[in-house]
Amino acid sequence: MLRELYEMAGRPGVRVVQDSAGLAGAPSTLSKATVSNLLNGRTNPRRSSVEAFVLSCLHHARTRRTSLLLPDGEDTPAYWMRRYDRAVRTEPPTTGSRPPRPLVAPSHMLDSNHEVVPYRDRGERMVLEGWRDDTSHRSSVLLMHGRGGQGKTRLASRFAEDSAARGWLVVQAHERDRDLKLPARPPRGANFLVVVDYVERWTPDALVRALEGLSAGDPQRFLRILLLSRSDDVWSVLEPELSRSADCQAKPLLLGAFTKGDDDLESAYNEAVLAFQQAMELPAEQLPPPGRAAEIGRAPLDLHVAALAAVWARRSDQPVPGGDLSAFLLSHERRYWLSGLDGEQSSGRAAAQLDRFARVVFTATLFGPFTRAEEARNVLRAVRVGESDADLELLLDWHTQLYPQTDPGQRAAVHLVPLRPDRLAEDFIAAHLLRPRVAELVTELLVSSPATRDDANDGYMRRRAVALLNGAGERYPMIDELLQDVHGVAPELFAYINSKGSKYYLHRTEVVLRNGTPQAIYFFAKVPRNPAGHPVRIPRTRMVRENPRNGFLTISKKKDPPGQSSGSEQSPAAGS
Repeated sequence: MLRELYEMAGRPGVRVVQDSAGLAGAPSTLSKATVSNLLNGRTNPRRSSVEAFVLSCLHHARTRRTSLLLPDGEDTPAYWMRRYDRAVRTEPPTTGSRPPRPLVAPSHMLDSNHEVVPYRDRGERMVLEGWRDDTSHRSSVLLMHGRGGQGKTRLASRFAEDSAARGWLVVQAHERDRDLKLPARPPRGANFLVVVDYVERWTPDALVRALEGLSAGDPQRFLRILLLSRSDDVWSVLEPELSRSADCQAKPLLLGAFTKGDDDLESAYNEAVLAFQQAMELPAEQLPPPGRAAEIGRAPLDLHVAALAAVWARRSDQPVPGGDLSAFLLSHERRYWLSGLDGEQSSGRAAAQLDRFARVVFTATLFGPFTRAEEARNVLRAVRVGESDADLELLLDWHTQLYPQTDPGQRAAVHLVPLRPDRLAEDFIAAHLLRPRVAELVTELLVSSPATRDDANDGYMRRRAVALLNGAGERYPMIDELLQDVHGVAPELFAYINSKGSKYYLHRTEVVLRNGTPQAIYFFAKVPRNPAGHPVRIPRTRMVRENPRNGFLTISKKKDPPGQSSGSEQSPAAGS
């Protein structure tokens, strides 16, 4: 940090630093050895020496023959000392009562990347192993799908670990980083397993480009591509294009129940309670499930939320919540943010800072992560949480401290890591949208803000936000209504992309049949607005399919078997 200030101040000589410290009224003098140690990170300097160095550099920048203008906010000693104190954690604690500071966050406990709860095997892993070890096909692709919180990521992670132990080269594909980071010279005959999470956020042609060349050049190599998605709606669009990367498309695999019977459910719940108690360094004890635990279903995340809520209630001496468990955990997530305020927990600014940081987390969850800090700063400017570049940098530092990158497959440094897991993130999004003017801000970000256009990545930021809001809209009508409003002013955000990379937009028109019966007809057009109908979002009871022969898109009822239509409510894109 001091080296950065030194460079910004024009790299003054050691003698100049010594003289400028005195002219700036520094609390102590600086010797030549002290200046050298500060610039090279040696020893543990006194705070007064650091303050003298900061004052000296700022004085030199202002008074040199051609003065140097530091960015707004970064030209004050308070800014640099604040950064120093945050870096070495030397800020003195304030007196008075302070709220509890959990050492962990609920989101960290539930994040599958942390693997707090031991892996619990399920029958689908045997299906994956059989697909991987089938030698009748050199390359094969499989879509594994299930609703949010069903355990797709955790199962895929364990399957990848097992495959790596058997000698497979495992590659994690990230929708933000289209380079698969393949070994420069993979061993001859080495087999590849590629795992693609959130495949619905990829455009088909981009996914194929990322996978090209994996199996080429080595006839002895086996290639397996595992796709993860919330539903199999994307399969009919992806399948034609993925035939270029694999010679076999396995039948999509739907994740089934996580537990079998009440005894297995109770065992899984108790196992999760014990794991959370150990992670939080609490005494092990059996805890009764919250009131809703008997109705939590068979999804792993539902089970873990119930177990964590019981543990956290016991830890904080609160009654076990019997209603909205997610809201209870999010209240403790908010308390966790206080650990990023250092000495401000009991100050009058804490509440305002937390409200501001809630908007930072909201922004990260909708649009993050970012591989470039400047992109992250631009989006934070758009949501109006910072008054200067220095202010934005402090917010980024605060967020990185609380939400560091945990994805083992992500190699590049990232900023504004989204809240995880997705179901908890959706609950947070819904709660934050209840605040004044937040819904209007989301519409602005999705429709008109240049900070979220992301043209270099085919509009990834907005596509990701729409996908997350779509998932949340299934449980929150208010979010579904927000998306309807956004669709009305910007239907181009809701494009359907076929396997050739062509964009289509869904429209609806009303007709009257010969017998006088009114009938709704849906059709696709290559423009967001078509005079033959009005743009609409696809009903949740329907899904998009693609004709593999010509790439035309149709819609059909989700209950229909593949290849069958839904009468007049299915219409090809051609001729629209």
